[in-house]
Amino acid sequence: GGGAALWRRWLVAQREAGPFTLNDHVGTTLRMLLVVFLLRRRWPRPGVARRARWSCIFGVLAMEAHSWLARWVRPPGHMVTLSMGRVHVVDEGPSSVQASEAPPVVLVHGFVGSHHYYMYLAKALRDAGRRVVRFDNYGRGFSSAGAGPMDAELFVDQLRGVLDHLGLAKVDLVGYSMGGAISIAFAARAASLLARLPGASLALGLAVVAGFALKRKYGGDWEMTLPGSDARLTEVHAIELSRVPIEGFKLPSALGRTIASFPMAGLEEKARTFGRQGATSGKPGVPTFAVWGTLDSLVPARGLEELKALVPHLSSHVLPTAGHCFPIERAEETAELLTRFWAGQ
Repeated sequence: GGGAALWRRWLVAQREAGPFTLNDHVGTTLRMLLVVFLLRRRWPRPGVARRARWSCIFGVLAMEAHSWLARWVRPPGHMVTLSMGRVHVVDEGPSSVQASEAPPVVLVHGFVGSHHYYMYLAKALRDAGRRVVRFDNYGRGFSSAGAGPMDAELFVDQLRGVLDHLGLAKVDLVGYSMGGAISIAFAARAASLLARLPGASLALGLAVVAGFALKRKYGGDWEMTLPGSDARLTEVHAIELSRVPIEGFKLPSALGRTIASFPMAGLEEKARTFGRQGATSGKPGVPTFAVWGTLDSLVPARGLEELKALVPHLSSHVLPTAGHCFPIERAEETAELLTRFWAGQ
């Protein structure tokens, strides 16, 4: 009957979503303890307290129900279970007839948003014959909240876990905004692996060294500068807003945890270490490319000069009249720049 069909659907959803992580169990335990506390505590003003208490209990139970219902939603990609949580990965092959023999391109998104922020750049790269891998950082999109401090090491471990799951030892890596900072931290740890793989490269869409990405407020216009680019941003935002019922209470918490635990100014030393690895090993440094926008007030162009001082073998390109959202507003141009850079290695 209907009950049996519902039960089977629930079992299928659990199998596809993967097992609950330790972080899921901790969250459930804390929410249930809070409900017990609210039920047992005596309040000085019974009338007001009763309404407030039941409002809080309803909110806590809604959070718990959401954590279960969100597992029923079918994401566009597939879910990968790592040690610190579940990760949503979108792995797409080339859309052109002439597939490139180059390694896959792995795209790491920034502080806010999800893999959707790369939808235009991913299409342009796939049209150029590349396999493209995107994934949602912990606490964003369809990925789980992730366990532990939301610092650089957590995101680096997540990136490493995705590559290991897909069996990718040779990649072209692109990091945008905070994703650039994650890429730098990853490169500082894994550059020796990438450097000994012929043809492997590390490409930073926007490398972040100092902590200004978390210390400045986003502009209301998102610095979109090209005719028609607002329509692109509107489409991306519409997709992002459609995720609200899925993310629920996860995203605000993730953003707060990231601000508290991810001081990107601390990555300056990692970038310096990465820049020195070529000189200390006697081998050429990992090919590295940075793209900047002249009108980016969120991540000012002076950051490019700072990065060049830390990574001497860095090559770069400045996009005139481009703001912070260049992977959206200038996706095709960015893809062409990256393709030329990779072709020259």
